[in-house]
Amino acid sequence: MIVTYSLRCSSYTKRIHFTISLAPNRFLMKQLLPSLFFLLNVLVTHATVLTGIITETNGKQLPFVNVFIKGSTTGTSANSEGKYALDLTPGAHTIVFKIIGYRQIEKQVVIAAATYTLNVIMQTEQYELKEATVTAGEDPANPIIRKAMARRKFYLNQIKEYSADMYIKGWQRIT
Repeated sequence: MIVTYSLRCSSYTKRIHFTISLAPNRFLMKQLLPSLFFLLNVLVTHATVLTGIITETNGKQLPFVNVFIKGSTTGTSANSEGKYALDLTPGAHTIVFKIIGYRQIEKQVVIAAATYTLNVIMQTEQYELKEATVTAGEDPANPIIRKAMARRKFYLNQIKEYSADMYIKGWQRIT
């Protein structure tokens, strides 16, 4: 009998893959293998969680701050109460806290325990924009659109058929 077992924990990338080759045995089938699989599930799904609350300098909780590991695509956003939770592997990480209108914060953390709390206070940042001059005139796209419209019949007969796959993300409010 050959048993192949593969696990992948969704909270972080960690895979276990093993193969056991055994002669058929009822004891192994009914008691030992399920216990072994349970033990491996517990080991793989045990992730370290970084949690905390993000606030402003006045103590007000700051919602929807982006929290991510520097140099990776792993991250999360704080909820409407400024609380966040990020699954991490044990070890050293640089955690980045970022939102428009506030200074970006980078914190070094060394994760060893099952849960680690990191509360952050973000300071506002003011931006000074350079002066912009707006003048009246024709939109630069209009001449291009007029040329395309003039050659419409030419382009219309170039292709007999067209298909496209499309993904549209939208937001709709029903009142």
